[in-house]
Amino acid sequence: IFLWTCTCFSRDITITGKVVDYQARPVANAEIAVVENGMEAETQIEDARICGPIVRTDEQGLFEVKAEIQNLRDVFVVARKSGLALAWDKAPIMAEHAGTAHFNLVMEKTAILTGIEVDLSGKPIAQAKVCAMPKSCYTSTLSQSPFSLPQEWLSVQTDDAGRFKFDIFSADVSSDFCVQTKSHHSVYKFTTNHLSGCGYEVGRPDIRLVLPDEHPVRGRVIEHGTGTPVTGVGLSISSPTDRNRREDIKDQYLRYEVRSDKDGRFVFPGVPDGDHQISLVSPRDKVSAWVANPIGISLNSEHATDDVLHQSLRAEAYSHADDARTGDQGCYLDPHR
Repeated sequence: IFLWTCTCFSRDITITGKVVDYQARPVANAEIAVVENGMEAETQIEDARICGPIVRTDEQGLFEVKAEIQNLRDVFVVARKSGLALAWDKAPIMAEHAGTAHFNLVMEKTAILTGIEVDLSGKPIAQAKVCAMPKSCYTSTLSQSPFSLPQEWLSVQTDDAGRFKFDIFSADVSSDFCVQTKSHHSVYKFTTNHLSGCGYEVGRPDIRLVLPDEHPVRGRVIEHGTGTPVTGVGLSISSPTDRNRREDIKDQYLRYEVRSDKDGRFVFPGVPDGDHQISLVSPRDKVSAWVANPIGISLNSEHATDDVLHQSLRAEAYSHADDARTGDQGCYLDPHR
C-alpha cells in the first residue's frame, strides 16, 4: 500500500535555487529543468519525466519552479546555458517530505565526450541518435546517478563517419548512452560495467559503440482451453532480470511493446542474440483482462530468421472478465523465431 501510494499520488513542490559559474559569478538566463527519474531503475529513461515548466534564471542567477513530484529523492534539477557545462544535483533525502527544496548549482568549463558508432561488421552508422545519460559525484547526493531528460539537451546525431560529440559536460563527468538508428528496431543501452557508478569518461579517446545484428520474434496469443486467438493484447520483450544477465553489459536494449493482431499473432521486429523475456502488458488506466507468467526465449545467429524454435514456449494466462470459479480461461504465448 505504501509503494502504491508513493507511485500514484504526486504533490506540488516549490523548487528554488541559484546558478553560478566556475568563478562564482551569477549565471543569468540559464534554462532550468526539473526531472524525475521514476521507477525504472535499470534504464533511468523509460519512466523519466519533466515535472514542471522549464524556466530561466534572473540576473542574480536565481530561479523558482512549481513542480509536480511523486518522489523527491528521484528528482534532478538541471541547468543549461550555451558555453558552459550542464550542472545538476539531486534533492537530499531529508527533504523528502518538505514542501520546498533549494539547489545551488555550479556550471563548469566544458570538455569533450566523443566516440564512434558502428555495426557488427565495423561499418560506421551515420545519422544515429545518441542520447547521453550523464552522471557525476560532484556532490554527495548524486552518487553517480544518471539522468536522461530533457532528451533534446542530451541528444546528438552521428556524422557520415559514425562519429558523435558532446561538448556540454565538465571534465569530471562520465556517461552511459542509448542509441537509436534507422537500421535497428531496438534502442540499445551502452555502459562500461553493470555497476551504476561506471560509465564512459569525458576525454576518453577510444569510445566505440557496436550495435549487434537483430532477429524478429514471432508468436501467437490464444485462449487457454479453447485455442481461440486473443486480439489486441499488449506484449513486451526485454532482457531477463536475473543477476547473471544484469552483469552482462553487451547487447542490452530498452524494453518495447507490440500488440497481437486479429489472429492473435504478434511480431517483435528486431532483438539481438541472447536470452529474452516476453510478458503481457497490463494497461495503466484499467484492470487487465488477461494475466500470464513471463516466458523466456533464447536466440542465436545459427538459426535462419524464419526458423521456428525447436521447443514450444508457452505461458498460461487467465481472464478476469470470466467467472473466476471456472478457473479454465486463459491464453498461451507461442513465440516463434
